[in-house]
Amino acid sequence: MVDVFEQVEEELRSDRYKRLARTWLPVVGAVLAIALVAALSWWGWQSWQTSQADKASAAYDRGMEALEASNPVGADVAFTEAAKVGTRAYKALALMQRAGIAVSGGKTPEAIALFDEAAKVANDPIIADPAALKAVWLVMDTDASLEAVEKRLEPLTAEGRPLRPFAQEALGMARLQHGKLPEAREVFVLLQRGLDVPDPIKQRAQIAISAIDSGTAASLPPVVAARRFGGGSRRGTGPAVIRPFRKTSMNRMLKVALLSGLAITVASCSSVRQSLPFGLGGKEAPLSTATSGTRISVLEFEQQLSPAASLAGRDFFLPGPQAVTAWTQPGGTSENLVEHAIAGVNFTIAWKRDIGAGSSKTREIMAPAVADNNRVFVLDGESTVTAVDSSTGAVAWRANVRPAGRERDGFGGGVAVGGGKVFVASGYRTMTALNQATGAVLWTSSVEVPIHGAPTVSGTRVYVVDVENQLYAFNVETGLQDWSYRGIPEPARTMRAASPAVTGDTVIAPFSSGEVVAVRASTGQSVWQQVLSRTSRTSALSEIRDIAARPVISRGMVYAISHSGVLAAMDIRSGAPKWTLPIGGVAAPLPVGEVVYVVSKEGELTVVNRDSGLVYWTRDLNEGRVRQEGGLFGLFDRTVRPSWSGPILASNRLVLANSDGEVVALNPKTGEQLASLKVGAPVYVAPSAYNGALYVVTEAGQLVSIR
Repeated sequence: MVDVFEQVEEELRSDRYKRLARTWLPVVGAVLAIALVAALSWWGWQSWQTSQADKASAAYDRGMEALEASNPVGADVAFTEAAKVGTRAYKALALMQRAGIAVSGGKTPEAIALFDEAAKVANDPIIADPAALKAVWLVMDTDASLEAVEKRLEPLTAEGRPLRPFAQEALGMARLQHGKLPEAREVFVLLQRGLDVPDPIKQRAQIAISAIDSGTAASLPPVVAARRFGGGSRRGTGPAVIRPFRKTSMNRMLKVALLSGLAITVASCSSVRQSLPFGLGGKEAPLSTATSGTRISVLEFEQQLSPAASLAGRDFFLPGPQAVTAWTQPGGTSENLVEHAIAGVNFTIAWKRDIGAGSSKTREIMAPAVADNNRVFVLDGESTVTAVDSSTGAVAWRANVRPAGRERDGFGGGVAVGGGKVFVASGYRTMTALNQATGAVLWTSSVEVPIHGAPTVSGTRVYVVDVENQLYAFNVETGLQDWSYRGIPEPARTMRAASPAVTGDTVIAPFSSGEVVAVRASTGQSVWQQVLSRTSRTSALSEIRDIAARPVISRGMVYAISHSGVLAAMDIRSGAPKWTLPIGGVAAPLPVGEVVYVVSKEGELTVVNRDSGLVYWTRDLNEGRVRQEGGLFGLFDRTVRPSWSGPILASNRLVLANSDGEVVALNPKTGEQLASLKVGAPVYVAPSAYNGALYVVTEAGQLVSIR
């Protein structure tokens, strides 16, 4: 017997399905139809886009072929077609080519309009900005006001724009053209000091500054105006792709003015042209070739650093020496700066003391001595700290911070003192605090990787950087880690290591990646960072960007130098560079008085004006010290040049040490050598000053006192 209830339920279920079908099948069908139409439309759109791109490409190629055949009319027709059918990129490129043809034909207003249209069409600043900048240079050759030019340049000079330095240079030129010399100089100074500014622009900026300072630039505006309205054709000669920079009277007159000593050059046209993407700048005119006897090596030229003619023979201020009653950090203070110390007045060796293991293939002495409370503290090559009497050299105590069971592979590290404690960083991945009076261990904290540099103590924290570019902040009382900041790891580094610099709530950390990073001392949060990197093709070692020298804080500025070749003066609040110089080194710069002393890794001592970055003079410290070593019967020998550490200004002498085991005293005003001491072994760390004496740590594991 059929269950009536089941039958009723089945009929209800059937009715429900029918109602659902009547309701949703049309919806599903519509969705599927829409999806099919959309897919077909997208396919059709893509096919059309490809077809248009192919047409634009073919038309663009015809235009280029017409230009090469000296047929600008045919080229313009082809580029016009490419602009009509092409994508945004093709349209922008074609418009720029048409603008170049207009420039060659002397049609400046038309060219400006075409460049403007190209910049408007392009949705990528890489394409848009070259067009806009080329329009600006053309506008500068018209009667346009300075305000109109500045309005055009404003977006191009914004942070992050691809041609920002070139746009800034154009801004300076425009202001110079209109007689706004102070405003122009301000722009050129920023260019000359910028980290991301190409070297040619920096050089031209320096020329401009010199012309403005000498007063010759004041003659430029009337000269340019006279040339613009005094007749003469502005029509270019010969076919060109895009040549607005070479064909304007403004630029020609600036070049003439430079040669006449009246102003500066706008040779930026060449540099801008070469820097533009996709070959948008056209080709340079053929240049004459020097003979083999007069050709200048580009690589050698890139390494040259010339004294400023305006500073030739000029004196500079140096403060008098002051007594140093504490040298608590590798750089003397937490800022890594002691300007002028009373030390080594007689410049004679008072005593020598063995401090333990020296450097070898498996260990390395990497930090200078520190001193406080009539004692000098130093770390040997096997992580043993020795405390000696500063007057006699007598050993007060020794303490080894090497963990139990670790016998090797823990080289490097250093010491700092503060608050009655000696803080020891070691290659054995430890930070240790010792009692300053007895050498007893107060606490030890472990880190993940070795530490090769010495710590820096300031306030309630001690700071140190490990070999993987991690900055640690430890509590001085407990040894607990307050915070850490991780930079970019960089395995390519030198054998030297740097200590952070600290002032107030700001920690300046040097990294082997070439970065200088400012972080908050209280929180470890990043404030700013700069990369001091300058690629050179002279050797593989030139690619090492390591900042192996201590950064120095002085008068609101941070001075730092990288191995790859950048010396920079940066604002401590923002990191903005005040100036940069192409100097590579591993020894900390010394700002003192009106100048900054710095020693390059090639052994050249340079004196730089602190405010402008201009060079007073340079001196080759290795003159007379270069020699040939090794080999057999004069064959396969090698050239040896001593490496230098320092300098330190002590008792009116500039004191440096070198790998030949010399401690050398120079006249700080002239660079003339005044005295030299042999200490018996190579020295790779800077001297320290304390209570009237200089202290030098040698590779043989000796502490030398010089009074």
